[in-house]
Amino acid sequence: MGLSTLLALAGCATLFGGGSHQKLSFDSAPEGATVFMNGQQLGVTPLTVDVSREKGVAFSFKKEGFNTVAVVADTHLNPWFWGDVAAGSLLSTTIDTATDSSVKYSEDRYFVTLTAVGTGPDAAARRNQVSSYIVTNYAAIGSELSVQLSSKPASQGQHIVALADMVALPGEDQDRLPTLNVLHELYTKTHGAPDFANAVLTKFGLN
Repeated sequence: MGLSTLLALAGCATLFGGGSHQKLSFDSAPEGATVFMNGQQLGVTPLTVDVSREKGVAFSFKKEGFNTVAVVADTHLNPWFWGDVAAGSLLSTTIDTATDSSVKYSEDRYFVTLTAVGTGPDAAARRNQVSSYIVTNYAAIGSELSVQLSSKPASQGQHIVALADMVALPGEDQDRLPTLNVLHELYTKTHGAPDFANAVLTKFGLN
C-alpha cells in the first residue's frame, strides 16, 4: 500500500500527529492533588497520562484542605491536519475531524499552586476561569442543562460537571446535583452567555 493511499485512509493527524489522544503531565504544589478532566478522574499528581483530545476541556485539581483550582485547556489545530489538506483528501480530513485528531492541546504540562482553605484563591483569576469557560462552551452547557438532571455522576454532562466543580466551594462538591440544579435555574432565567456568566459569578459569590 502506497503512502498516499495510507494517508487517504487514515488521515495525517490520526496517523502521524498522535491520533485522538495526547500525553499530558500534571503536577501541583503541594503534590497529591487529584486531577479531573471535565469531572472524570485522571489520577493524583505528579501524573503523566494519555488523554483524549477534545475542545472545551477543563482540568480541576483537588486536594483536601486546599482550594480547588480549575484550568481551561487551550487547543489549536494539529499541524498534521494540513497534510490532509495538502494531499487533497476529503476522507482523511473527515477522519481526523471525527476522531478529534485535528486538535491538539497547546500545553503538554500543567502545573498549579494550591492555596490552603481560608487563605482564599486569586479571586480575579477564578472569575476569569469561570466566565471564560462559560462563554467558550455556552452551547454545550445549555444543551446539557436542558435535559433532566440526574443524581448519577455517569449520567451528568461533562461540561456542566466541569462548571460545577469550578464554582463549588471546598467540601461542597461531593454531590453535584444541588449545584447543577442551581445552574439549571440560572440558565433558564438568563439570555446569552454573558448574562448567564454574570449570574453564575454573582450566585456563587465570585463577583
